[in-house]
Amino acid sequence: ARCHGMAKIMQKALNIDAFYVLEFLTERFEKMNEEEKTKTIIHELMHIPQNFGGGFKHHNFVHEGNVNKFYKEYMRRKNENQWKVF
Repeated sequence: ARCHGMAKIMQKALNIDAFYVLEFLTERFEKMNEEEKTKTIIHELMHIPQNFGGGFKHHNFVHEGNVNKFYKEYMRRKNENQWKVF
C-alpha cells in the first residue's frame, strides 16, 4: 500500500487544498485477513499529518508499535459502538 500527496508548491500553483490518495495493491491486499487489512489502512492513514498540509509523517512515527496501538484503540471503539442503536 502507498500514500500519495500533492506537494505544497503544486497546491499553490493550482490553487487547491491538499489531498491524499491511498493506493492498495489488490493482488496483495486481497490475500490479507481482516486484521492485516485494517492495520495496513491504519498504517497508511498514519502517514497523513494532522495539519493535512500535503506532507507526510515518516516511519519514525509510523511503525508497527504505533500501528498496533491505534489498531487496539480502533477495535475497542468498534466493540463499544457495536451495541449502540442509532
